[in-house]
Amino acid sequence: MNEILLASLIGLATTSSAVPSRNEPSNDRWTQDIARRRRIRKGIRLLKRKINRAIHTERENAIIYRLLATRFPSGSNEASSLRSLGRRVMRRVKRLKGPLAELHEIWRPAPRTWYFYGRRLGAMYAPRRWLCYRGETEKLKP
Repeated sequence: MNEILLASLIGLATTSSAVPSRNEPSNDRWTQDIARRRRIRKGIRLLKRKINRAIHTERENAIIYRLLATRFPSGSNEASSLRSLGRRVMRRVKRLKGPLAELHEIWRPAPRTWYFYGRRLGAMYAPRRWLCYRGETEKLKP
């Protein structure tokens, strides 16, 4: 008892318990390998989910741009700019599908959201002057 008290006063004593904490890293090689594999799997799963979400939103944007382009005469500047925006979005989708193939993942379309249906209704039935104004404000954003 006196030795422990003396050692703690000097600063030589270390607190060690019989049961190791779950939060402190283990010195066991096998446990470290398992933890590293789990972290890698979780990171890959999160990356796949993030890419799938990005593809989903970009595809919805391409659909909206294509729908908006049909609201204008085919030779107009508005229609051509909306078609070029749609092509640019689809090129972005192709670039995003590349990493999924390397991760041995196939893109699965997500179900349509209510937000998408609302945007589609707005694109179909809103007056054209509102659509032109909306496009100009999006171009001004940095």
